[in-house]
Amino acid sequence: MSFVSPAIHLRRLPASVPQRSADAAANPLRDAAVSAAVAEVLAPALAPDRLRGAAVIVKVNAFMAHAPATTDPRVAAGAIDYCLAAGARSVTIAEDVSISSCIGRGTDIEQSFRQLRFDELVASYESSRVRLSPLRAEGTAVIPVPHGQMMTSVDYPLLPLMSDVFINLPVLKYHRQANMSCAVKSTWSMAPLPVRMANHCNTLADALLDVHFARKPDVTLVDALAPLEHDHAYGQMVPLGCVLAGTDSIAVDTVGALLMGFDPAWIDTIRLGGARGLGVADPDRIIVEGDQVADVFQRRFAIFDMDTRDFPPLQLTWHTGRSTGPGCLAYLCTGLEAIAKDEALAGALGPIHVFVGIDPPIPDTIDGLCLVVGHCAVASEAYRVLSNRKYLAQDLKRLITVPGCPPMALRSQAAPLLRQAIAGKPH
Repeated sequence: MSFVSPAIHLRRLPASVPQRSADAAANPLRDAAVSAAVAEVLAPALAPDRLRGAAVIVKVNAFMAHAPATTDPRVAAGAIDYCLAAGARSVTIAEDVSISSCIGRGTDIEQSFRQLRFDELVASYESSRVRLSPLRAEGTAVIPVPHGQMMTSVDYPLLPLMSDVFINLPVLKYHRQANMSCAVKSTWSMAPLPVRMANHCNTLADALLDVHFARKPDVTLVDALAPLEHDHAYGQMVPLGCVLAGTDSIAVDTVGALLMGFDPAWIDTIRLGGARGLGVADPDRIIVEGDQVADVFQRRFAIFDMDTRDFPPLQLTWHTGRSTGPGCLAYLCTGLEAIAKDEALAGALGPIHVFVGIDPPIPDTIDGLCLVVGHCAVASEAYRVLSNRKYLAQDLKRLITVPGCPPMALRSQAAPLLRQAIAGKPH
């Protein structure tokens, strides 16, 4: 499949627009300057005539109740304002939780909506034309995945399938497994939780593309007011202060990568999406209208070095087996990073042996706490040997297992698990 040169519309906001706070309660829900910028980038990509009488779904990024990692309500309000002004019959803000939110944090999407104040945003319109909904509130339907690499069909939410216009509204941010989260990554919540869990390691990029293009959004509007670096959930905000939109998802992600200072070919979904003919991945073939990337770009975003094995002051010894997936390492390192920042906890732990991958090697002598991470390590012979040794030494309290592929609970549960081990409680 060949594509004409796609246009991506980029608009930098005035410096007077307040920067986003990490505290959702401190942030305004609507802003005239943000709405104006959103209208400027949406108009060329989504003509007002197409919205007249249309049922619109705006899929925001609200996977967890943490403001910096999620869509700024001001950008969502800009999309609502634009659609209503064009005569849309209805505008539905929708989302679903991530696997780590559901499993690791025990939260649901209604809780996230409340804590991020999307319920207040929708109520502020005082109109039955604007509503808030869990993504799967209307049920699901199995639809084919044309030319899918990891799946031939997917059980997809009915809300976007029943809508006349589907607007994808991601946050631009670095992601430790996918390298970037933007247009393609944002629609991952369209897949059922078991599909997401099964494909969250080595097959992630192809699975993301399969799901995204099963029902491609009509337009992607990117919130790049304060993208995250270093981590997609708890990273640091970078005040880029812009929004962008386009109908070619691969081209949108390509421009997003350039704004972050990344080589687009480093992002697997861009590289593979271009190779699969799903969109344009060549920056030289993409037309950027409005402001230019050079007008907005500040510096290369900080990333997490997946080869890092030291998290001072933790005393770590690594025992790495075969085929350790990037998802396993991403969640493991995120958990260790969080523990290392807790000085009181880190100082009380002593030596820690980390076992990960298929058949991790077992030393003759093991002193200290043992952390066995991921399905591969938990199912290996190493775990049987370790558990026998700890049992005979009456030290099972210091053998901690975190299953999962990937072990998502580590993002939020690593510290509580280790505190239980110190206290001698079962885990």
